[in-house]
Amino acid sequence: MDGRLDNLYAAARIARSQAQQSVRRSERVLRECQSARREHQQTCAQVERLRELWLSGQRDRLRYSPYARLQARLASMPVIEQAKGILMAQCGCSAEQAFDALRHVSQRENIRVRDLAARIVSGTAPPSETGDSGPARQAERMTALLTRQRRASAGC
Repeated sequence: MDGRLDNLYAAARIARSQAQQSVRRSERVLRECQSARREHQQTCAQVERLRELWLSGQRDRLRYSPYARLQARLASMPVIEQAKGILMAQCGCSAEQAFDALRHVSQRENIRVRDLAARIVSGTAPPSETGDSGPARQAERMTALLTRQRRASAGC
């Protein structure tokens, strides 16, 4: 019986040793998994930061891209053409002269041509609608400028 007990104790020691080795391997695998998980989370956070940075830069690239500039130009063109038409009707000048006057006043007053054109177009509306006489004054200045330019070119 003692021999059987000794064999059982020996088998138990071997089983315990194997179990301890399995536990150590499991702990090592667990640490590796936790490390891989932390690394994955850090990589995901870095990817998200890069994505946000890329998206913010994308907006800037679109704003300065030729396509975006063309879209802005197409959007503002009707207003500029309307302002040119108003100036041509008021002053009796050509389209080139009207645009030159728009450009000249725009540079002198440091206003974008499309903003100046929008002011002129809104200044032709009745005062009760706009409530602002600023655009009307700018339209009058443009008319005076065009009249002076026409007289200078005609030799008056």
